[in-house]
Amino acid sequence: IGMRRFHDLKITWAWSRSWQLPAGFLIAGLVIALWGWFAMKIGLAEFKLRPPLNLVPNLLLTSVSVAVIEEFLFRGMIFGLFRQTTPTWVAAIFVSAIFSIIHPLRPGSTGAGPITWHSGFDLLLQSIQHLLEALDLIGGFVTIFVLGLVLAHATVKTGALWLPIGLHSGVVFAKMSFNKLTHHLADFPPWFGPDLTTGFG
Repeated sequence: IGMRRFHDLKITWAWSRSWQLPAGFLIAGLVIALWGWFAMKIGLAEFKLRPPLNLVPNLLLTSVSVAVIEEFLFRGMIFGLFRQTTPTWVAAIFVSAIFSIIHPLRPGSTGAGPITWHSGFDLLLQSIQHLLEALDLIGGFVTIFVLGLVLAHATVKTGALWLPIGLHSGVVFAKMSFNKLTHHLADFPPWFGPDLTTGFG
């Protein structure tokens, strides 16, 4: 692709900006935690009798790992490449759309049956089918699309991936922790679905 340095993608890894990672993590985590608290206050979820707090360290590691990989790929490589030939706002919209389309694809299980030549297509069909529901479509596309735009804006403004990684990992950590530590009681469409990132919320 003609790139010899990561800096050619208009991104720097300057350690002087590394404080933006924990700052972004705290900001995003707090916002999602407050949203979860509100969901509990209106009766959509409640803490489990024995919350598996031992899972929290693993969730933290997972959230940071996922954020590093995805931000390097989406806001680093793909976004950086498109910014070479298109206006920044066009690149941000396009990459955020890709980001949001890929995220809700969650294949189910093929069961205990044999694996055949069409097993991959079966999983793909299962991944797409749940998006036919209006609330799943909102939660699977619009919410993640907006998050992608925020992460792209953070990348452009800071010129680094520290803040996007922090924001991304904070969202993932708070969301996963909420899912593990609470019981889902009810939906409140179109604002809340079975997940904190499903719905207009």
